[in-house]
Amino acid sequence: MSTATSPEQFLSRFGLKEFRPGQRDVIDSVLTGEDCLCVMPTGGGKSLCYQLPAIAGAGLTLVVSPLIALMKDQVDQLQALGLQATCINSMLGADEVEARLEGIAAGDFDLVYVAPERFRSGRFLAALARAGVGRLAIDEAHCISEWGHDFRPDYARLGDVRQRIGSPPTIALTATATQTVRDDIVAQLQLAEPRVYITGFARENLSYEVASPGSLVQKQAHLIDFLRQTPGSGIIYASTRKRCEEVAEVITSETDRRTTVYHAGLDVETRQRAQEDFMTGRSEIVVATNAFGMGIDKPDVRFVVHYNLPGTLEAYYQEAGRAGRDGLPSRCLLLYNAGDRYIQEFFIDTSYPPADVVAQVYNYLRSLTDDPIEQTQEEIKAVLGLSLGAEAVGSCEQVLERAGALRRLDSRQNMAVVRIDSQLHTLVDVLPRTAKVRRRVMQAIEQVVGPRRGEDVYFSPQSLAERLDMTPTALSRTLRELREVGGFTYVPPFRGRAIQLLARERTLQELNLDLRALEERRQAEHDKLRRVMEFARSRQCRQLIVLEYFGDPEAAICGRCDNCLATKKSGPQAAAATSPGAVMLLQIALSGVMRCSERFGKQVIAQMLCGSASSKMKKLRLEGLSTFGLLSELKQTDVAELLDWLIGVDYVEQVEHERFRPVLAVTDSGKEVLQDAAKCDIDIPAKFAALSTRVARIVQSAGTDAAEESTSIEESMAESQLLGQLQKWRRDLAETQKVPAYRIVTNATISELAQHRPTTIDELSQISGIGPAKLDQYGDALLELLNPAAETDAPAEEEPVEAAAPVVTEPEEVTADAEVEPVKTTTPVEEPASPQLSFTDFDEAQAMASVSYEEEAYDYEAAPAEDLFEDESEPHEEAGPHYWTWRLLHDGFTVEECATIRRMEISEVIRHTSRAMRAGWRVEAEWLMPPARLARLAELPNSPARLDLVRLQMEMPEIDVKRLELGYVMKQMTHSVGKCFAAVALLLTTSLAPAPARADHADDLAEQVTIRRTEYGVPHIEAPTLEAVSFGLAYCQAEDHLLNIMHSLLRARGELAATFGGEDNVQSDLWVRQFRVPERAAETFHKLDPDFRSMLVGYAEGLNYYVEHHRDEVTEWVPTVTPHDVAAHGLTGVARFAFDRGRIVEGFLRQQQAVTQSLRPMLDERETGSNMIALAPSRTTSGHAMLLGNPHQPWSQVATYYEAHLTVPDVLDFYGSTFVGRPVLTTGFNHNLGWSHTVNYPDLEEIYALDVDPDSPHRYLFDGASVPIEESQVTIPVNVRGETRYREATFWYTPLGPVIHRTPERIYVLRSSAYDEFRFYQQWLRLAQAQNFEQFQEALRIGAIPMFNICYADREGNIFYLWNGAVPKLPHAAHTIEPVEARASDDVWTEFHSVEELPQLLNPKGGYVQNCNSPPYFTNLYEPLKRSDFPQYFPDDYLGLRTQHCLSLVHNDQKFSLEDLVAAKYSPRMLLAERLKDDLLATINAKQPSGEVAEAVQLLKNWDNTAGAETRGSVLFATWWNHYSPDGRFRGFAEGWSDQAPVDTPRGIENPARAMAALVTAMSEVEDRYGSWDVAWGEVHRLRQGEVDLPVSGGSGFLGCFRVLGFSNAEDGKQVVSGGDSWVFAVEFGDEPKAYTVVGYSQSEDPQSPHFNDQAELFATGRMKPAAFTPAQIEATLLREYTPAEDVAE
Repeated sequence: MSTATSPEQFLSRFGLKEFRPGQRDVIDSVLTGEDCLCVMPTGGGKSLCYQLPAIAGAGLTLVVSPLIALMKDQVDQLQALGLQATCINSMLGADEVEARLEGIAAGDFDLVYVAPERFRSGRFLAALARAGVGRLAIDEAHCISEWGHDFRPDYARLGDVRQRIGSPPTIALTATATQTVRDDIVAQLQLAEPRVYITGFARENLSYEVASPGSLVQKQAHLIDFLRQTPGSGIIYASTRKRCEEVAEVITSETDRRTTVYHAGLDVETRQRAQEDFMTGRSEIVVATNAFGMGIDKPDVRFVVHYNLPGTLEAYYQEAGRAGRDGLPSRCLLLYNAGDRYIQEFFIDTSYPPADVVAQVYNYLRSLTDDPIEQTQEEIKAVLGLSLGAEAVGSCEQVLERAGALRRLDSRQNMAVVRIDSQLHTLVDVLPRTAKVRRRVMQAIEQVVGPRRGEDVYFSPQSLAERLDMTPTALSRTLRELREVGGFTYVPPFRGRAIQLLARERTLQELNLDLRALEERRQAEHDKLRRVMEFARSRQCRQLIVLEYFGDPEAAICGRCDNCLATKKSGPQAAAATSPGAVMLLQIALSGVMRCSERFGKQVIAQMLCGSASSKMKKLRLEGLSTFGLLSELKQTDVAELLDWLIGVDYVEQVEHERFRPVLAVTDSGKEVLQDAAKCDIDIPAKFAALSTRVARIVQSAGTDAAEESTSIEESMAESQLLGQLQKWRRDLAETQKVPAYRIVTNATISELAQHRPTTIDELSQISGIGPAKLDQYGDALLELLNPAAETDAPAEEEPVEAAAPVVTEPEEVTADAEVEPVKTTTPVEEPASPQLSFTDFDEAQAMASVSYEEEAYDYEAAPAEDLFEDESEPHEEAGPHYWTWRLLHDGFTVEECATIRRMEISEVIRHTSRAMRAGWRVEAEWLMPPARLARLAELPNSPARLDLVRLQMEMPEIDVKRLELGYVMKQMTHSVGKCFAAVALLLTTSLAPAPARADHADDLAEQVTIRRTEYGVPHIEAPTLEAVSFGLAYCQAEDHLLNIMHSLLRARGELAATFGGEDNVQSDLWVRQFRVPERAAETFHKLDPDFRSMLVGYAEGLNYYVEHHRDEVTEWVPTVTPHDVAAHGLTGVARFAFDRGRIVEGFLRQQQAVTQSLRPMLDERETGSNMIALAPSRTTSGHAMLLGNPHQPWSQVATYYEAHLTVPDVLDFYGSTFVGRPVLTTGFNHNLGWSHTVNYPDLEEIYALDVDPDSPHRYLFDGASVPIEESQVTIPVNVRGETRYREATFWYTPLGPVIHRTPERIYVLRSSAYDEFRFYQQWLRLAQAQNFEQFQEALRIGAIPMFNICYADREGNIFYLWNGAVPKLPHAAHTIEPVEARASDDVWTEFHSVEELPQLLNPKGGYVQNCNSPPYFTNLYEPLKRSDFPQYFPDDYLGLRTQHCLSLVHNDQKFSLEDLVAAKYSPRMLLAERLKDDLLATINAKQPSGEVAEAVQLLKNWDNTAGAETRGSVLFATWWNHYSPDGRFRGFAEGWSDQAPVDTPRGIENPARAMAALVTAMSEVEDRYGSWDVAWGEVHRLRQGEVDLPVSGGSGFLGCFRVLGFSNAEDGKQVVSGGDSWVFAVEFGDEPKAYTVVGYSQSEDPQSPHFNDQAELFATGRMKPAAFTPAQIEATLLREYTPAEDVAE
């Protein structure tokens, strides 16, 4: 050992170059032999403070460490550095322990790690005595103090141990110690004037944040969203073993993060494996109780989540501090739910049981004769009937053990325990010489114990009996007799844990127990818990709270936590409470809480203070309180937030008179503020101070001033005190009578008694709930309690609250299974004479149920009129439920109001009206439609074709289709009841959708359209109108993709299952019906611009025209198409991209265990995404701007691109592509400009949690009102082997959106900007019509396209990028799968960000913009956008490898020709190989490979790092990556992506061992599948269409390929293109556009078409075809010219 004293020269031994702050001073003190206490934050380098002195100074350094895992890790690390270190723990065998003890005695070690329990061993102490202890290091020293957060009894004995080993210089180390704990550590260890070093508790790289999910489901959802946002390794702490398992299961099911579990309930091997998996990276996340983590030195933990509330700030700080030990930014999230405190309170009460429980346990143990006592803690709990958990029994045993009353023993299989504490040389001599058997046994026992006197020594009685030639019974009897010998202890074999009483004869009073101190400790722990809750609720800097708690003199605001970031956004949150108005606001809120007399929770009190119009206020008698409505100008959410703040500052508390039903009560400090405003000496948040100005106006207008309210405050306080007395009286009486408390008197009665204080029997009898029987039983006692003799105060002047009005019983809901009449009540249903509902309320503001037509068909024309009706009769309720519908209409309610009251769809109202008419009851047309609307239909013929209805709708856009058809019914009803019913029948037997066009009109369009097919089958369609050109587009698409289109339109109708059957189709239809796709298409049709509506009509007519003239070639299931079908297809198509792209709804419903397959019916994830580049003239050889568009989509039915050129002279001239089934082109170019799209991920959806009205499960509470939930029952026909069966479902709707989940207390509503929008096709048309950048911008401002990035270029040389989206302005934090609580309009978004507010770049430096699905910030590296300039709910930074590949192509000085741009598009580089291959080869070469592995290394070395078809090594590398990083994304890199090196990271191999193993596996797999692991890329990866089978270059974007292709397994084992590059175009904007294009799967899906696979070779070989745009170009490449009329005539 060295005696050098310069610490720096030893740094290299630890692989270090310099000391961290504070380390050098501590080390100097240790080396000079001073005692010291070192408080350093986690990750601050505490262990070096004793490890370096161990090798720099003389003598043995003895390290006390609390956990085996901790000491094992440190010893392993030290030994790896070549240092002489060892540990002794219970995991070692006896021989190994003995060998290490001998090594200690011989001076072989510099450092020895032990647990504090080891000092119980005399053998160990003897070894220390021989070696001499140079210094003592006590890690995690806070465990010494009972006031610390992790007290351990054996740590408390270390002061005595230190004295026994000679009081060596001692260093005590901890990361978490308050001043109290620090003082206690010094005192307990008896340190001599120690140097105390506190290097600061601040962790500059940690950001603390707290979220407050309202339920377990919300908490899970928030966690999953956090994990999706936060990559890297992390620890999640949960409070219980069960919760750990649940959380891990949720993470595993909802994410692809590798997760393990660690808690004390697992066996040692499982825990060790879990720890090793986490430390080595095999598991990315560990979910654990606080049993995990102490001393775990994993530097790259990126986050720590506290899933449950920790018990103390010390525990929180220590556990959170395990994040970011490498100094990199890391997140610490606490998911705070007030209910979690019950868990911690349970732990506290369990750990510090009351004195009476300790006495019960001890007296019970004394009563047992067993020795040892083998009863489990659970058994003892059950015998004693304790209300605490079984762990409380263990705490009692611990208390008693510390008092010397008992010993707790751990069993070893079939082992007994002996212990010799005598100082005599041998105990044999104290036995009579005649006791030969006992002497022989004692002699044998002394040999077993050997030098381990003073320790428990385990031995096998069976082996000892054989050795002594005795029976086991005789040996056991002898050992029991030997217990009489002083200093000898024997414990027979036992199972599990056992207890040995040491002084059974002593009573509890005779023990050295300080039960008062125990109670103080319990209260101290509750105080610590309260501090944690204050931390969670506080709006102060979170780090500042922690630092001040620990007494850090350098405590300062961090600027990083959630509160600091919020302050930066909104300014200082707190303003001094000097304003009288601000204090008045608090006093009013406190008075409101006081007046509610501990009966209600936060939300009800907030409603009361806001003056809610809810019937609940009247029912609960809250309208009569003087504080009712005093805060009516504030939002309920603001008042609820104010109450939360009052709880946080301890002015209000939550108390439980009933278990788990917390109500609010004013605390003593709150009462002081109520009585004296000057007592309010805290800072009031600025938000509340600002609101106080409104409060002053309210109070003034209400005729209430502060003095009046202050006067009534005293009454409130007296009332509250009396309420407590009444509750205690009731509770005591209920316990005596053994009945529930409410059987005595109810809460409402108690409240009324406290409010009115009756003084006589007559007054008492007027109290609700006090009848004659209760007067007899309790009258005298109540009057005595209410009016004690000393009482002199007058009764409260609060006006008596009127009795609650009778509850109105609404009609029962009519279901499909039973017709139930409304319950008769004394009050009419919702007072029909004065309805409060309106057309606007229920047709525009609320999504209404659509009409469905399910009655049996009836030939009304053929039937005589008398057959249509029953005999005329008077309306009567016995006739059936339709009477009540008729009655509501008769009494003046509208159809919508009737549907709402009756909780049925409008179609059901119409059916009931039909039945009423058939019964001969009077029905007026005006009942079903206002006269003004009826007049608008006066010119409609008596027998209209359905086309006429749609034409009329286009002429009168203010009338939606539902009203139009209903209006036609009304018009027919003006003459006779017969005609009335016939019209209703017509409505019931026809579809909402408009009919196809008349044949003569379609023939006209067919003649107007000219189609010119050029090379490769591209159609150039010219027509005089938009309707005609759309007709032509439909006709051409039908020629090439008819069945695909018709299948898509059936999907949009929700009729796939009726046609094809199958569960997937059922789920798709249910999705369509749930989100009302056909209905929304119909309802919004008239709101579209007339010219675009004509395109929808023309497109439908074009499809029908083709089908009509090719009926013999078309399968029978092909439907007749309507314009609404075309619009509906657009809704489903956009939903494929925009709906739940972030898995928000799916994640939420999985948390609710309510997920259905129908959630994502059309999303196909195979290589979806896109590339696009725009180059300025400065970057091109021609001096013209260029644009590259390169969408990646699955080669599947839902995403088939169709290339076309549409021309309407002076209206439209656009070349581009669209998905088949769409009537507009969505990307491409015209003469002057062009654009392309890539998918982005804006936050388009919110899930709102709405409170169900407790008085009605079919209504919810919003803006203080009770709002009906609309219910819709749908039936899906399903084709099952030719037979039609039916699937039923019920859906619910609100004005905010459809209900996606509901519970008895909540409904969860999806509000989506994509759901509400319908004009996206129209916006694409306007973009295509734009002729310059200004017009293009104006079209962008329409804001209907809900998502998609845009890259733009034009003939004037402009290039432009836009992160486009219909992005809502959220009034709250970013949406996660946690629902947003919505109780008022201010809680929901109502506005969108304008185009100008979205990330964008126009003509940036460097002359390029690009996007490959990454967030917008690095669109251009010369002018990166700042993430901080945009709202928090915009996407976070990252760059995928594909984007980095793209930037490598354009972020340079190269000037491109158009052909260069095409060549760049086909770049075969595999960027992933450039980042990893060298590390991979170095890793393997370090192992000196031989044989095939060496050959594989050489193959990879020679490979050019591309996915070229001819390359060898590429297949092996891609397969290796799939095994090394199974999820294929940014996993397994030594260095993750960083915005400081955005195009150079990630890089390097994180896990060399796994990398090498993955290569061996990959070699075997490739050889098994393809015959050789050096197979060429193109031999494996193929483009196949019909007879064409070609090798192809390109691969996954996750491999860093720019030419992206996705593959599926073919039957022969090859990989066949099934996604990726689809339609690709490159265009140069000169005097005339010059362009190249290619469609990967060619123009037609018809195998008989010459254009079925004629572009396959171009695509496979990386070429494109010239695009014909000008008339001359079209003429030069023309294959065929025709009109649809000519085509069908041939």
